[in-house]
Formats: sequence, C-alpha cells, structure tokens
Amino acid sequence: MSEITDKKTDRQEIFAEITSLLQAFSMRMYPGRRKKIKEALSDNRESDVETHGTKNEKE
Repeated sequence: MSEITDKKTDRQEIFAEITSLLQAFSMRMYPGRRKKIKEALSDNRESDVETHGTKNEKE
C-alpha cells in the first residue's frame, strides 16, 4: 500500500535514512564536544590569568 502512495525510489529512500542516522548521531555527539570546548576555553583563560596577572593588568 505504501509503495503506491510513496513515489520515492529506493536510492532516495536509502539516502534519506542515512542522512537521518547521521543527523541523529551528530546530535548525540554535540553535547560532549561542546563540553570539551568550554573546558578548554576556561582552562586557557585561567592559564592567561596565571601567566599575565589579572585581565585588567594585561592592558
């Protein structure tokens, strides 16, 4: 029944499935990457303050 109403070819259907799987996988991985980036940025800011004093003293 669905083959009659669905005019997608097999190739289009497979491509749509792969795309949705990649998108779902990427969305699951994003929070971990975001957390690592935030940690790296905060570590970098802390090392700048330790090396150069406070941020106001840098100028």
